[in-house]
Amino acid sequence: MAVVKGYSQDSSYDHGAEVSAFDTSLNMISLAKEKNNERDIIYTDKTDTGPIFLQGQYDFVFCSFVLMTMPEQDVESAVKKIYDLLKKKGKVFFINTNTDTPGIESKEFFSNADPSRLTEGQPYETMIRSHNTELKVQDFFYSPSFLKSLFEKNGFQVREELVIKERYLLHAGEK
Repeated sequence: MAVVKGYSQDSSYDHGAEVSAFDTSLNMISLAKEKNNERDIIYTDKTDTGPIFLQGQYDFVFCSFVLMTMPEQDVESAVKKIYDLLKKKGKVFFINTNTDTPGIESKEFFSNADPSRLTEGQPYETMIRSHNTELKVQDFFYSPSFLKSLFEKNGFQVREELVIKERYLLHAGEK
């Protein structure tokens, strides 16, 4: 997840925004640092206890493939916390696997989960391919309609819902 403050019309990190990044995986933090080693990004992980992310301070939150890794009892709390991070009129972008099209294989991942047999929050396995290895992870099933309803229930105005390359689902919203 990345949070951004200092937004201007065409802001991104390269245009002066302050960027903070969070991940529960220390390996992902290491990879992000390698890819962005010339940028001044604040990285934090689940072991940090300080007030890295302050409520109401951020213009954007990008939440990529996070909610699908969380059991149902944690998802609503996470969405609420993300809402609290944003300034008024702050923007949020949630990207998740499109569970309407499971079984699609790509060079990056594969899951043979059948959505007609899964219920909201039910775990399933995904194989992630990286550097000639396969990593088996546990994801959780959340339908597009469940996610949209969850975002709206927690105060977000969902502005757009897009399917990207059949495999991904983007919800764009505003506080």
